[in-house]
Amino acid sequence: MNGLGRKKEDKENNNQSIFTKETLGVVLVLFATLCLVCLITRDAVFSVPGKFVNAFLFGCFGVFAYAVVIFAVIMGVLLITGKKTGFSSKRKALFTLAFCLIALIAHVISMSGKNLNYGEYLATSYDMASGGFSTASGGGLFVALIAYPISALLTDAGCYVITGIALAATAYFIVKDYTEINSANKNKSEPKFKSSFVKEEKDAGVDIEGERDYPVDGVVLTAQPPKQKLFVNDPEDFTFKNKRELAKDDGSQALKL
Repeated sequence: MNGLGRKKEDKENNNQSIFTKETLGVVLVLFATLCLVCLITRDAVFSVPGKFVNAFLFGCFGVFAYAVVIFAVIMGVLLITGKKTGFSSKRKALFTLAFCLIALIAHVISMSGKNLNYGEYLATSYDMASGGFSTASGGGLFVALIAYPISALLTDAGCYVITGIALAATAYFIVKDYTEINSANKNKSEPKFKSSFVKEEKDAGVDIEGERDYPVDGVVLTAQPPKQKLFVNDPEDFTFKNKRELAKDDGSQALKL
């Protein structure tokens, strides 16, 4: 009874967990879809609230607000269906790093030439989104938190060089990861033949080709053709027997008859 009760409780906990994930996925998809509508239409559909959401998202994420919202929709769908992306942790980290580097370069370009202190830089990065997508900064407020220290330390030109090198290295590791996985999958898919190999035996110093006659002291010897190579699918099925074992097997078969 205790075992049955424990199994029932575990099953109920699993169902509750799945229900929670599905609910979270539905909420995430609905919320992200509404945000996407506000990004596209601004105040045309939801009036003042739509304009506020539009300015907030573009202010926080810049022109990459679309990518963030679409990513939220995809994650919600995965939660609802219970599926996974199929990406390894390494690949997820590489894609995230590449996305951040691209956003960093875009933000430094959009804020180039502005002589501002840290607070003004952050405020400007957010306020530029008041005009929508056309006036939004490259990466918004979140990217500005990192972009200002790097740009102030290396200058804009130095930031372009360092970020470009880092982005090229990230792209290299992404391609390398895909290549290694594809080669590994190819090796797994190739059929393997399980066999044993019996090496052919030849007389030392004698090259036998076909069947020939060799006279030795008046006696004609007929050379036998070379022994062939033998392949066996399962080595365990192949055994050698001496004359005594063969005779024993023949006797047992005769008794059965």
